Amino acid sequence: MAQNRSLMKCPGKKGDILMFKRKHWILGTYNHVAIQVTDTEVIHVYSDTALSEWFAGILSGGIGETVKVRKDYYQKVKNDVIKGNNEGVEVDERRRELRFSANEIVRRATAQLGETWIYKPRSHNCENFVNICVYGKDESEQGEAATGNRNVIVVLLALAAGVVYGVTEYTG
Repeated sequence: MAQNRSLMKCPGKKGDILMFKRKHWILGTYNHVAIQVTDTEVIHVYSDTALSEWFAGILSGGIGETVKVRKDYYQKVKNDVIKGNNEGVEVDERRRELRFSANEIVRRATAQLGETWIYKPRSHNCENFVNICVYGKDESEQGEAATGNRNVIVVLLALAAGVVYGVTEYTG
């Protein structure tokens, strides 16, 4: 990607974790996480799937959706409304002392460009990718929370389906 003076600059520095806060009418507020690799570019795990399809994937265990490690301009990721309204971007300052060097983080992220994953809320999401590159650990706090939320949503949808079925049986 050629540098362009009109591109929006990333808020951090090379090797930083950027958290794109997004708000969705079903999922609420969540973070899309990426690694800043230049002044204007990030590497992240991403899918072009609309969020409604992604949400359906969560309800079914997240099996089947393919996501890809790719490099994008920061402004493209920041302005992405397919995944929810952007609520702002922050540099993650937590656990800096445990991170690899900036060059090593960028090297690890770049080495995975083009790789595809089968998306799973708990174990193969954007936060897992970033944590592997930054800390060498395959973990996702947000993924753990999403799985708990999925269980609640599945129960609520099952109850709603039961009510609809009951009403249909009663009136039908």
